[in-house]
Amino acid sequence: MSRTVEVIAPRAGEGIQHVKINRILKEKGAVVKEDECVVEIETAKATLEISSPVDGVIGDIFCAENDTVAVGDVLVHVDCGEQKIANNNRFGQKRKKDSYSQKTTPENDNRKTHLPSEQVTLINQMRLSQSKIVSASIETQIQWDFISQIKKSYDENALGYRPSSLDIIIWSVSQCMTEFEKFRGKIVDDRFLEISDPCLIGIAHAQEDDSLKVPVLSVKCGSDFSEVQSGIRSLLGETDSCLPAYHSLSVSDMSSLNVHRGQPVVIYPAVATLFVGTPYYGLDHQKKYVRLSNVVLAFDHQAINGAYAAKFLKKLNTNIRTLAKVMMERRRELNL
Repeated sequence: MSRTVEVIAPRAGEGIQHVKINRILKEKGAVVKEDECVVEIETAKATLEISSPVDGVIGDIFCAENDTVAVGDVLVHVDCGEQKIANNNRFGQKRKKDSYSQKTTPENDNRKTHLPSEQVTLINQMRLSQSKIVSASIETQIQWDFISQIKKSYDENALGYRPSSLDIIIWSVSQCMTEFEKFRGKIVDDRFLEISDPCLIGIAHAQEDDSLKVPVLSVKCGSDFSEVQSGIRSLLGETDSCLPAYHSLSVSDMSSLNVHRGQPVVIYPAVATLFVGTPYYGLDHQKKYVRLSNVVLAFDHQAINGAYAAKFLKKLNTNIRTLAKVMMERRRELNL
């Protein structure tokens, strides 16, 4: 039974996301031994030889000399099945992997699929974030009834395009970022916090292949609701691939996925990520049953302290409640 092993571009140092193919040392169909070099790569700091992890025969080659590839990309396939080895081993020596090949059955034969390139990039950023970010998080609830009131106002009075919960939450986040400027920040040289204007908000957007893209919405500080709503519709309506772009805060809205709690991850060089959970019925501070949603704010403690983050979340609730009040007043005016 034949099986294929992938030779991938390795992580060649902290912060390195791409490498150059210097030389391809084996041709397709060539016999290769375990630990024998098959590809030579080059980084800004060093030249490295990448070896085969198994005895086998070189299969498909997915790169060419002088190509630049991302860390994690597949470079070469090595076929190491029993039949392949037998046909190419002139001397009939016993091979290290014979016992493994003989035991392989359809029941335990694993299948490998390539990770999407966006996912590989995200994985590398997550690893970098572990060394760059001091992560902390806090949690509170927002009253989902106010979000429902805003939607109802649009339905009853034909005020325009019906907003989604994501529209409302991101508008509220942008208002908070206008007031709490550290959430528009980026740490520079471990000494400075560089504040951007506009607000740069990443929107975690799952694709059909389960990869995650984070298109970035640019919002001028103090923008009104219709401007933010229009920007989100335009951004999420784009069919082109969303290239990774800098954002200081990202929003992961899981309110429609029956997920009540989560632990968001801050991806360097961002300073915060906001998780929004599925609404549920619970007691508010007045001991009344209302619809609530858990929100968790993860942040880089190097840039933001806990009290500052808590004020941010309190303002998030206030902004949603204020928008609901404005919409209700407009409803009353239209009904007069």
